[in-house]
Amino acid sequence: MAALEPLQSALVANGVRVVFMSSSEPWQTKEFLSKSVIQFPGKLFSDPTLQIHKAFKLQRGIWQSLVTPLWPGFKRYGLRGIVEGFRLGMEFSKLVGDSWQQGGTFVLSSEGKVMFGYCEDYPGDWKAMDKALGACGVNLNIDYHAAIKKWLSLREISRSTQPGSMTSYFLSWIALVLIICMVALWLIK
Repeated sequence: MAALEPLQSALVANGVRVVFMSSSEPWQTKEFLSKSVIQFPGKLFSDPTLQIHKAFKLQRGIWQSLVTPLWPGFKRYGLRGIVEGFRLGMEFSKLVGDSWQQGGTFVLSSEGKVMFGYCEDYPGDWKAMDKALGACGVNLNIDYHAAIKKWLSLREISRSTQPGSMTSYFLSWIALVLIICMVALWLIK
């Protein structure tokens, strides 16, 4: 989402409406939006029944949510980004619907025809955003590093006003170490 924020004017100029589907309850979605450090470049809707996710055949799984994103996430966002992702998950855990549900990126025509579709393998698997934008007629590159840097900076500023931020930081590191240990033990067997 942070990567799309700077593209908002290009999306609007091309008549693109961005829609996010959440697996959270409506009250959770509303609270999440009120606490978000970035401006949403579109509309966010709730689908706690996962009917939309199922219709688009999106994946769901614990492994995909906890283990699969570690290496690609480290390569794209660095260790700080991985830890911040865990931290964010812990801070917003009461606001998420199905934590094991993966997302996707789809471009629909005004008639509802799927012009482009990509099912994520894990959280943060946004490899296809340039293709999705191309399907919308927007030919701009996304600077993921700048978007992540901005997001991390905004999170840092936000945390400075929140009590208990060191606790979530510490717990995030513990969670990351436990997951790495579980994967190592699984690989050894």
